[in-house]
Amino acid sequence: MVRRALLAAFFFCLIFQASALADQPDKDLKAWMLRQSDVITIEGRFLQHRQTPLLAEPLVSAGTFRLARPDRVRWMIENPEALVLEFEGNQIRAGRPGQLRTLPSIDGAAGLREMTDLFLGGSSARLDQFDIVVGPVKDSFTLTPRTPDGRGDLVRMVMVLDGPEDALSEVTLESAAGDISKIRFMDVVVRREVSENRQ
Repeated sequence: MVRRALLAAFFFCLIFQASALADQPDKDLKAWMLRQSDVITIEGRFLQHRQTPLLAEPLVSAGTFRLARPDRVRWMIENPEALVLEFEGNQIRAGRPGQLRTLPSIDGAAGLREMTDLFLGGSSARLDQFDIVVGPVKDSFTLTPRTPDGRGDLVRMVMVLDGPEDALSEVTLESAAGDISKIRFMDVVVRREVSENRQ
């Protein structure tokens, strides 16, 4: 009888500990977002590998990026062909460098802005839209949307947070259509607000 009670207590402790650990990635990612709350801009270079079921070989592109609060994105592909994509508020511009045209709203633009907010350590309330577990590599998190967003059909995102100043160093985005984009961020520079308390 005592043995059964001890065994039951042991399994209860295991279940309780597993439950506590399952909740930890969510808290860790929210803590990271809080640490990023004073980030003004993140910029650097990127290397993107995109696999799609329509092509036998992955598409590889490289260039520069700049994310700025509250809602500015500049994504410049340099290779294989020069192309710029800019978001500022609800305005979208795209084209060759020096020849940008304003575009009507496009599918996925809102999703891109939301992800940019996540990457800058924006509102932790956005994280409530995802189930979060420990990712496949050190310092990573896997985010799965709790409900389909109906826009970009994102089914999974993996964020790796081992860049300078704890910045995002890699993101992998998987879509329902089978596309997988892995973007590695390099030579990253993070600029933060200067608070009076830090001077």
